[in-house]
Amino acid sequence: MRPSSPAGAHGTPPQVIAKRCGSGDLVGARNEVVGYFLELDAEWLWWVDADMGFGPETLSRLIATADKKTRPIVGALCFGLREFGEDPETQALDFRCFPTLYAWTETDDDAGFATITEYPSDSIVSVGATDAAGCDLPVHVDTGISPSHQKGGVHLTESLWDEKELVRNLTAAQQ
Repeated sequence: MRPSSPAGAHGTPPQVIAKRCGSGDLVGARNEVVGYFLELDAEWLWWVDADMGFGPETLSRLIATADKKTRPIVGALCFGLREFGEDPETQALDFRCFPTLYAWTETDDDAGFATITEYPSDSIVSVGATDAAGCDLPVHVDTGISPSHQKGGVHLTESLWDEKELVRNLTAAQQ
């Protein structure tokens, strides 16, 4: 972990905490960063992964959306990529883009997070977790703030999600 000098710009955290790790140690690294952050006299902690891209107003908008009591954890609308299966026609793996919004669900035999695929645009949405946060505090996502997320040369964005959903729905309707 490498603390740097104060950022100095209005509306940004007073200190940058840089931590690099492989994906196998992501949970441990994030816990270490939170531990360090809690020792600082800082108001907010902003996670930035190496494969994320943000517009110049993202941090200011997230801080404006946050509230220490009602919305202590706020994220932007991000998308992930997961293997869905094999396409029998092309014999290639099929990957699908999905929003990283999750709801806690419980059934008689199982409990866990399920992906929320329908959400209101340009709204603050209460969720059980995002990719970086799932805890006993309220977690919210501002669906009006959407960074890019690069996976394997593809930038995962809301427009890609919308296109993929449209193609899937049209294909299902034709069958």
